[in-house]
Amino acid sequence: MSVIGLFAVVGFASAASLETEVRTAYNSFRNSVERYDVSAVSKFLDPGFTLNLPSGQILSRSRYLDAVVARKSMSVGVGAHTFKLTSVREKGGYVRAKVNLTLDSKFSDGNLMTHKLKTVEQKDLTWKRTSAGLKLITIFANEVTTIVDGKQVSRVVRK
Repeated sequence: MSVIGLFAVVGFASAASLETEVRTAYNSFRNSVERYDVSAVSKFLDPGFTLNLPSGQILSRSRYLDAVVARKSMSVGVGAHTFKLTSVREKGGYVRAKVNLTLDSKFSDGNLMTHKLKTVEQKDLTWKRTSAGLKLITIFANEVTTIVDGKQVSRVVRK
């Protein structure tokens, strides 16, 4: 094998292992969110974590954890969750990933009606590599589409 071929194989293996690492960390994080386990969720978040929504709203770490708890009171079930990693790269101890997410769930409105909810999101995730593993620094939501009972009710795109 040539030296160039060897570097290509090593680079591919490294990229594949980074993708696996990010996918594993994200799935563990997402499972903690879906269980409303604030203690577990907080272990994935850097102290300076922020969630940047396409509307311009920014949630701090503490406000994000509050939102996880608040969501529990209206959710009646989480269904299928798909996670597509479209790109991932690491530089200087930071990992940046672009992802497409789809989440099917159910929620109850104030009138005890149950509705099907589907959200489709495009996000940029930034992780910091620490001795304890990857910690989320930022979730930057670029686009969020919300579908309730089969009808699109909103689509917010960052300008």
